[in-house]
Amino acid sequence: FIKILLKIFRLKLKKRILYFKKLNFQKKNLKYLSSKFTIVKPNEVKRKNLIKKIISIFLPMDNYYKESFFSKFSNLRSVVTPTTGDIHIDKEYLLKKKIKLINLSSIKSLKKITTTSELTIGHIINLTRKIILIHNNFLKDMIFRKYNNELSNRSLTLGIVGLGRI
Repeated sequence: FIKILLKIFRLKLKKRILYFKKLNFQKKNLKYLSSKFTIVKPNEVKRKNLIKKIISIFLPMDNYYKESFFSKFSNLRSVVTPTTGDIHIDKEYLLKKKIKLINLSSIKSLKKITTTSELTIGHIINLTRKIILIHNNFLKDMIFRKYNNELSNRSLTLGIVGLGRI
């Protein structure tokens, strides 16, 4: 009985964080988060009247989150986004309210990670040289066919437009 009471009491003491399912965190990471916090999903906030109990929000980069969104959370202390950018967040409001913004740009080891840019270059080469198409057709027929090389890389000019790490 005491163990059950302690467990219930401990759950009530856990701080609540708002988590968007779109973030698609790995199960082990969600398990770790739930060991430290009570995870609240957006549809539970109004239904359970938890808006004043949320101390942190984990945000996806799917929308622009402005003052009108953040101001509903009166006890908000931090906003966390698993992105290197922060253009989807009203930083001025967070600064004015002294709400901490945490994203991946502050992680020093991130500069060593090159997989995003390598994957992008790989996709460009695949699209221009039809590598996957050639591979799949070879596996199906066991015959190597040479495809039209109109999109040969030496005849192309490549430009990448964006504001990310690529």
